[in-house]
Amino acid sequence: MAARYFVWLLRTGLAIFFMMVGGAVYGADIHVVATSAPPGGIAALDFQLVNGNDGPSTFIIELRFDTAKMMAVAIDSSSSPLLHIVDFQNTDNGVVVILTGASAPVSTGTFLTLYLEVAEEATSGETIAIVNGSSTAANLGAQALTVNLTADSVPVASLTQPHSADTDGNGRIGLPEVLRVVQLYNGGAYYCDSTSEDGFTIVSGARDCEFHNLDLGPPDWTIDLSELLRCIQFFNALKGAYHPEPSGEDGFAPGPARGN
Repeated sequence: MAARYFVWLLRTGLAIFFMMVGGAVYGADIHVVATSAPPGGIAALDFQLVNGNDGPSTFIIELRFDTAKMMAVAIDSSSSPLLHIVDFQNTDNGVVVILTGASAPVSTGTFLTLYLEVAEEATSGETIAIVNGSSTAANLGAQALTVNLTADSVPVASLTQPHSADTDGNGRIGLPEVLRVVQLYNGGAYYCDSTSEDGFTIVSGARDCEFHNLDLGPPDWTIDLSELLRCIQFFNALKGAYHPEPSGEDGFAPGPARGN
């Protein structure tokens, strides 16, 4: 609560300060590149500075979208180390992000990634529109700069081939799913069972299905410790998210997919 109040207070203070120092001039073109996510999954929004006239170093960005369909859960500015993130705040109409620059303007390219959790009630095949609210920026001299922001919609799309451990197919590995892999690990060997939650069983039976995605090297119908730890690596990623990655050891990588 205190953090949200601080964000509101800082946003209000910056807005008043911008008005006092003079009117805004043209300053920044920003494009927000969105990734798709399944219902219940995590979408990434990459904020890309396309053109930064007069060196923007501070941003107040407001995005508006259907908050019944998604909400912001995390933010990352590691791609732009000069930025110091203050915070983000979910609102009734979307989200507000305030960022401040240290001693140099933000350069072109991706400078921020915002992660959004898509509601489980969202429907696969729909798109969630994102529009610019009252966004602005400032240069190192604290002169307000207008922001021309365009944003991709977030496509809601079920995964075509979720990880074997992702029993509900939401692109995330939760604790119950980790415990299921622990069960397979403790069983010493696993078999095929099309009636189970993940298509496998520790009860002796047929082996006429595809190997578990965690059964890596080489597949031998067992989940060993290193393969269990791979599952925990997914679980420890942001909100347990993972995404397809052809170059990965198992065809996946921890964390949400990125748009750039």
